[in-house]
Amino acid sequence: YHHFSGREDLMQAVIADWRSKATENIIYRLDHAKRDPREQLFQLFQLPFRGKKARDIASIELAIRAWARREPKVQTILTEVDNYRLQYMRTIIREMGYQDQEAHERAFLFYSTILSFSLLKAPAWQQSADENLESLFLSLFLLIFPEQATEH
Repeated sequence: YHHFSGREDLMQAVIADWRSKATENIIYRLDHAKRDPREQLFQLFQLPFRGKKARDIASIELAIRAWARREPKVQTILTEVDNYRLQYMRTIIREMGYQDQEAHERAFLFYSTILSFSLLKAPAWQQSADENLESLFLSLFLLIFPEQATEH
């Protein structure tokens, strides 16, 4: 705390670090991995299940989301992050052949689901989900993208 000029400076650093680790770095890595759209979605889907680091980031995300309810500046940043994540997912989904409105709706469903997974605290469920991650992903994928059933 003594490294910062005050509480506001500290909080801005926390938000910047969260934004970088929980959004920008992930999107950069996925974008440069040159995977097909379905594999990119699977990589995003796996994020909430990646052990202690994922739980730590989810805890920070939950705290920031609660904070954003009380602080307009934080809400603005959170909205920017959500929009950035959704835009990335829309881009992936458009690569699958969906038009803008369909891509937007499906990206929102997919994002809402993985965000919910990351915020749920259910260790026993998560352990079983870890074991069946591909099956869980396929179930979600086919719910959101039923047209893809014949292709996979």
